[in-house]
Amino acid sequence: MSGLRAADDEGFGMESLAALLYAGHPYGRPAEGTVSGIRALQREDVTAFHAARFTQEALTLGLSGAYPDGFVDRVRRDLAALPARGVSRAGLPRSAVARGLRPPRRDQAGARFRDLLGHPLEITRSSDDFFPLFLANSYFGEHRTFNGVLMTKLRSDRGLNYGDYSYVEHFAQDGASTFALPNVPRRRQAFTIWIRPVAAEHAHFAIRLAVRELRRLVREGLSEPAFEETRAFLLNYSKLWTQTPARRLGFAMDGAYYGGKSLVDELAERLPRMTVGDVNGAIARHLRPENLGIAVIADPERVPGFVEAARLERAVAHHLRDRNQAGRRRRRPGDRGRAAAGLAGALPHRPRDRDVRSVEDGTRRRGELSLRDRSTRRLRCMT
Repeated sequence: MSGLRAADDEGFGMESLAALLYAGHPYGRPAEGTVSGIRALQREDVTAFHAARFTQEALTLGLSGAYPDGFVDRVRRDLAALPARGVSRAGLPRSAVARGLRPPRRDQAGARFRDLLGHPLEITRSSDDFFPLFLANSYFGEHRTFNGVLMTKLRSDRGLNYGDYSYVEHFAQDGASTFALPNVPRRRQAFTIWIRPVAAEHAHFAIRLAVRELRRLVREGLSEPAFEETRAFLLNYSKLWTQTPARRLGFAMDGAYYGGKSLVDELAERLPRMTVGDVNGAIARHLRPENLGIAVIADPERVPGFVEAARLERAVAHHLRDRNQAGRRRRRPGDRGRAAAGLAGALPHRPRDRDVRSVEDGTRRRGELSLRDRSTRRLRCMT
């Protein structure tokens, strides 16, 4: 656990986000335990836990491969030595919904930041809504691919950092592969965004851009072409997740846990029947940009500037919101047109040239926006 804090900044970031999203919840603590908790353990604690939890009732057995005749019966006989029953599975409390920006974690020194965002979800693979939301996530931030919106906007277009991904369930990478590790099912899941690593001077902007793209996804959803392209990609890409007997078995066991089939089999059945309306409906029902919690792994010396930028942005946002609300209360019919005319009049004048006539063919074609048009648009974005 000490190594997690000292050397594994990505793992430390994931645990920091979990602690933020699941405060006071079992998922908010590392599965391996904490340093103080491990130090306090006694041998009697371990034996009592083993006797209560490692039981036949709690066991799910899965076997794959060319095992010899009689091997299954032998394994069953060996496992029959376990106690038949133990303590009942503890109920899982509802996770608290995180709201707004939380103070960044300052424990990790380094030149680059790791930004992690997320909020709890109310669905798992046992819900029909999970699979259209899974497709939407593939469109938005498929792990270790350039298909996602996040990778396009943050890395390809702006070169801000290395990796920008999103997830609709707990993700652990399977070794050196780019695929999810099976056999880590959960009764509660979360939507998360990973931005890593990013230079300190770009960390705040990277968060803003990721949140902006998430809001756009919720507001606009997927277009029909984007849906068709993502569905075709996911139908083929998902076949790579079960290339070995061990992984096929793992996904099959996860499916049994959730009361269905392997994730790959579920996608193969559901995606051909899915519609863009199913996907956009799931996005609207389950993604909540306003509920995002944000954990930042940062160099302690650079944290004050990051926090100040975040506070300034919030202050500006609150000021603009209050001003807009006051303006709506005072606004009368026709005010919008007069305000627009006044704004245009205050800018450098140049004849409008949005539409120009082609001398060659006598037809109208669209031309460059005029200086006045561009300036007006820029001011509207700023205000």
